[in-house]
Amino acid sequence: MESFLSQTAEYALQATAWLALLSSEEPVPARYLVERSGVPGHYLSKILRRLVLAGILESQKGKAGGFTLARPPHAISFKDVLLAVDAFPVAGRCAFGWGECNDAIPCPLHVPWTAISEEFRDWAAGTTFAELGPLSLRTKR
Repeated sequence: MESFLSQTAEYALQATAWLALLSSEEPVPARYLVERSGVPGHYLSKILRRLVLAGILESQKGKAGGFTLARPPHAISFKDVLLAVDAFPVAGRCAFGWGECNDAIPCPLHVPWTAISEEFRDWAAGTTFAELGPLSLRTKR
């Protein structure tokens, strides 16, 4: 079954969720996140770097290095993470890829897509990593 989100978006949300659920002040090594998620290490490294650049994660180099959340889980929304990996849906973007569509010049999916897109954007902006259930993530796919 395909996801509504891109693979990069899923992996970014998953990595951030693991760090939020672990709630460790000690840096979590990238290899731990790779083992838990099953995401290829080189791919996850690129995602983690983008999350660091966006101010969502902090990284420490060295033997005891790894990643921690840069802010408390309640201060990081799903939107923050999706924006960091360029996976947040843009308002007004056409579902058919015809550029911008609007009420005056709608594509065939304009009305339902606008409603779904707005609802998703609102949900992602209003949902934080503090709302995750306790260790509810599965390991490896």
